[in-house]
Amino acid sequence: MKTLTSLLMILAGAALSQSPSALVGWGRENTGVDGPSRGMGDAGAALRSDRAWDPSLTARSAFATLTALEAQVVPSLTWIEDDQTSNTIGNVEVPRLSVGIPLGGFGHLGAGYWQRFSRSFEYSVENDTGYSLKGEGGAFEVVASYAYALPFEQVRGLAFGASYHKVMGRDRVVQQYAWTAPDEYNGVVRKDTLETRRDGGYWTLSGYWTRGAFDVGAWTNLPGEIELTRHRGANDQIVGRDSVRTVDAPLGWGLAGAWRFLPKQSLVARVAADDWTESVQGADVLWSFGAGWQWKGGGDRYDDIWKRSAFRAGGLGSVGGAGDRSTLALTCGAGLPMGDFGTFDVSAQAGRTTTAASGEELRDSFVRLYVSLTGANRWGQSQRKRR
Repeated sequence: MKTLTSLLMILAGAALSQSPSALVGWGRENTGVDGPSRGMGDAGAALRSDRAWDPSLTARSAFATLTALEAQVVPSLTWIEDDQTSNTIGNVEVPRLSVGIPLGGFGHLGAGYWQRFSRSFEYSVENDTGYSLKGEGGAFEVVASYAYALPFEQVRGLAFGASYHKVMGRDRVVQQYAWTAPDEYNGVVRKDTLETRRDGGYWTLSGYWTRGAFDVGAWTNLPGEIELTRHRGANDQIVGRDSVRTVDAPLGWGLAGAWRFLPKQSLVARVAADDWTESVQGADVLWSFGAGWQWKGGGDRYDDIWKRSAFRAGGLGSVGGAGDRSTLALTCGAGLPMGDFGTFDVSAQAGRTTTAASGEELRDSFVRLYVSLTGANRWGQSQRKRR
């Protein structure tokens, strides 16, 4: 039996080196932007709004006038393939929940849940070994923020914000390998699991300026520590204790801008960088960017709905990070008014992520549909008083 176990481990190791399991960092980085930004290439962080909240560019919230509650849900369909095999995965995530409360001349309070990283993939080899690999889980952040707009006329339109990010969550990669000896009737199944748990926090500082037709914002992450606990479990061998180490939270920065031209149109852009080199072995700086357009209608509730709706389009991309991945995607979306209930935003994203492991290219083609419901109201005022 010892000989069989050793042989099994060798075969599993050979399969591991030639499959997506070599991608320890394989997964998806989620931006924490609001529902309207999804249709504009995730790039609307700086576009001034009376109800928006962003976990990084929290300074923009200083100009919000409505108490807003937002919930996002994203069903997705992903095709993962390499030169030998392919798999199709369906998934549903809740990448963001948020609430923002304006305090008038005393600033703005915000809080939210942001699924920063999600790991969801399946990989299998169609042969007698029955080799398969599955990833699930992720990391999320609970964010609390405060923003304040300076009241002085000389610096009108300037605001600052700070947010604290509490990092939590876990993900795991499950590897399974089946093998049957020629002289045995029953096969042997080896299951190996690697689980990663996270705990820690960091701060983000941001600044925002709005004047006339232009909005500009910037943010930076301050140093913080994240405790990583890795647990390995295998059904055919004894493994050691959990590995615990402390790493620096990814240092990063970002810039975003918006230009509101003509009566109802806007152009937006965003660029950001997260330095994972000190957090993930073999990782690079993750660069992300996006740009988009929006036409936003107006009028009252008696106008046609298309005249009161918003229509959006854009594109996004990223390069670097764990696994040296690159992503390109196109986006489009619409925002539908729902009267006193707020707005209903729906955005579609279609694109591809590619990465290389052990000399092989892995392609991740995806279609995502972001559905966001935002309820907005004036804090403490009845509907009759607002009228």
